[in-house]
Amino acid sequence: MESSRLPLQLLYGELRQGQRPRGRPKKRFKDCIKDSLKYSGTPATELECLVQDRSAWHSRTSKAQDVFETNRRDQIANAREARKAAKSSTTAAFQCPYCPRVCASRIGLSSHTRAHERRLSAR
Repeated sequence: MESSRLPLQLLYGELRQGQRPRGRPKKRFKDCIKDSLKYSGTPATELECLVQDRSAWHSRTSKAQDVFETNRRDQIANAREARKAAKSSTTAAFQCPYCPRVCASRIGLSSHTRAHERRLSAR
């Protein structure tokens, strides 16, 4: 690729003037691409060589997409299991005086007993 082309300037260019803000700098497009390549297992140094061979590039990106999707689904399933485990492990200590229901919080119990009291007053 010629050095005057915009994609090359974006990927390999550096800031020549200006000041950096305090704290962590904002992510640039280049940083996001490098993170994606790192996550997919493609070294940034081999990027130019891989792009030259179109079929190898296509197979590498397809495989990386499959790996990403399975990891994403696994993370979602693990997060769901963790939520369910945390929900089931909570110790509910608020017993309704009108029925055998056990509420997880005092607010929930007061709301539940209000429903009983409305039913009793409607009779």
